[in-house]
Amino acid sequence: MNKLSGEDEDNVTAPEATPLISKSFEQDRHGTVFSSIFTLISTMVGGGLLSLPFAFEQGGFIITSLVLIFAFMASTHGGFLIINSKKYCQGKIKNIEDVAKVAFGSKGKVIKSLVYIPRC
Repeated sequence: MNKLSGEDEDNVTAPEATPLISKSFEQDRHGTVFSSIFTLISTMVGGGLLSLPFAFEQGGFIITSLVLIFAFMASTHGGFLIINSKKYCQGKIKNIEDVAKVAFGSKGKVIKSLVYIPRC
């Protein structure tokens, strides 16, 4: 009952087709950590760059420029805080959870976990 054309165009069914990508091609593909990181970063940067003209149109040149400068300064400051906290703790910390635990005790570790749950 495979019809490709006929009187009833609403009831058109196609025969079972072969896949577009062969199984041998799928088995030959191997990704590395570097290629995964590169793909992720290029996707984030590309999406951000594509949205900048729209943001400037909606917010105006001066306001949007000030917001971008503020975001740059805040993220740079946050990065320096994390670096300095690692120096302060003399290598005892390995991730942001350890920073929260050293800074605020066990309550900080729990609060950090609660803040990160909605991101999953």
